[in-house]
Amino acid sequence: MQFAYAHSTKDGAISTSAGSATKTIYLSNSMIYQIVIKPGTADTSYDITLTDVRSVDILKETERVGEMNELIQLPALGNLTMTISNASNDEVFTYYVVAQD
Repeated sequence: MQFAYAHSTKDGAISTSAGSATKTIYLSNSMIYQIVIKPGTADTSYDITLTDVRSVDILKETERVGEMNELIQLPALGNLTMTISNASNDEVFTYYVVAQD
């Protein structure tokens, strides 16, 4: 399988403050194949939501603990908003999203 587009931030990280953070992931109409989210410490719990341009939650997981590494096939319409909330620690989360336009 060949991926036409792999997206991550320049530094590949967002920082939770008061337990939450939001990041826009710039995609066009795409198919997401992998999502990796890794908190700074392995025992951190958090909620993760991906919301599309129509304000539809296309992925929502609650009470996740430690690293999330999901191989999926998830259609995405336009830019996504990734929200990490209810984090048990204020820390840096790294993330990586693999998608094909």
